[in-house]
Parts: sequence; structure tokens; C-alpha cells
Amino acid sequence: MARTYKQPSLVSGMSIADIMNMDNRTFNKLSASDLRKVVGRLVSAGNKRIRNLQKGGYTTPALRGLEKTGGVLSTKGKDLNALRSEYARARNFLASKTSTKAGYIDVRNETIKEIKRRQKLDIRAAAINDVETQLQNMGKTVKDIGKREYNKMVEKALDERFDKIFRSYETLKEIDPSVSNRGLKYQTLKEITETITDNPELNVDEIAETISDQIKQIYEEQAQLNYGNQGVSDFFEM
Repeated sequence: MARTYKQPSLVSGMSIADIMNMDNRTFNKLSASDLRKVVGRLVSAGNKRIRNLQKGGYTTPALRGLEKTGGVLSTKGKDLNALRSEYARARNFLASKTSTKAGYIDVRNETIKEIKRRQKLDIRAAAINDVETQLQNMGKTVKDIGKREYNKMVEKALDERFDKIFRSYETLKEIDPSVSNRGLKYQTLKEITETITDNPELNVDEIAETISDQIKQIYEEQAQLNYGNQGVSDFFEM
């Protein structure tokens, strides 16, 4: 049975997908009042995802992208043009697979698998080694803490290592946009991953600076190779 509304509005009965797929002609004809209602629905959905990610301790590419363009979504105090811009921000965020925990973990795991296949680097094994070192320093074993707690520690270590790799990549891309070249992405990740392993004390900016001078040489080498279809969500839409 169709839902009835006491005071139906423009967005009554519309799903988030309906709003995101609104055609340009309809969208451009919306008044500021109607647009505020439309954007308000996306803002609500987007901020819910933001809270869920933050609650879980996840900092994903989609979340970082949103933070760089203004942070938390809002319609407050915005005129027609500002509402249109906020619609685009909310829509782009919601359309990103890494705007949800499940989507982020899926893309993360697929990317880790591709890095291992293409560059012979096992990030998961490195994370496990991090946890084993941590346990040794604590004077404990897996048996002492239990398998469930051990798995949680591995998941946390994996996410921390992966997050540092991609934040370094994003920083490096700002220094040299050529790293986004399809034939260069995985080689750049390899350099970043190895630098993190060899120099765990370095922060994101230091890692990017350390390998930035190598990018030109890497590009020249990779330009001669044909990797074909890269897959894995086109590198988090980067």
C-alpha cells in the first residue's frame, strides 16, 4: 500500500536514488525553497554515513574528499547557487563506494589483492607482522588474547597501514599529478608501501616528499608497459 502524507512536499515519496538521478531540466527549474528540501534529504543521508564512518574509526577517500571541499554537509544559510553546490557535494559523496564502511572495506581488500598480484607486495602480511611484533612487545601470544581479539588487532593494523598508504598517495598526487596516470598508480603504491615499511616513523608528508623525486623515473619506466584494464574501482575515483 502506498504511503500517504498529511502535508506532501516535493520530496514526498522520493528515494535518495530518485533525488540523485533527477534530470538536469527538472533540477535547474527548482526554486530555492524546493531545492532546499531536495538537498536536505541528501544532506541527511550523507551526514548519517559520515557519522557511521567516524564512529567506526574509518577515514576513507570519500570522507577525505568531502572534508577538503567544506566538511560536514549542510543547507543552513545557503542561497540557490550554494545549495546547488551542496547538492553536487552530497551527490558525489553518496555515489562513492567508500562513503560506507562496507564499501570501503570491499574496495580496500580488492585493492590490496591487486597490489599483491601486480607488485608482489603483501600488505595484509605486513599488518599481521605488525600485530605479532606488538604482541611480542607485550609479552603475549594469540592464545593469551584469544582469536577474536587477535583478528580485531589485525583488522586495525591493516586499516592503519592501508590508510597511511593512500593518504601518502593523495599527498603525492598534489605534488605531482602524473602519479594518477593509469600505468603509474600501482608502481607508485609500491614505492609508498616500501617506504612505509622501511621508515615507519615517517608521516604522510615526509613519505610523499621522500619518493617525489623518483616519480619521473618511475613514469618513464611504466610508460613503456601496457597494463590494460586496471580495475578496482579506478583507484577510488582518484
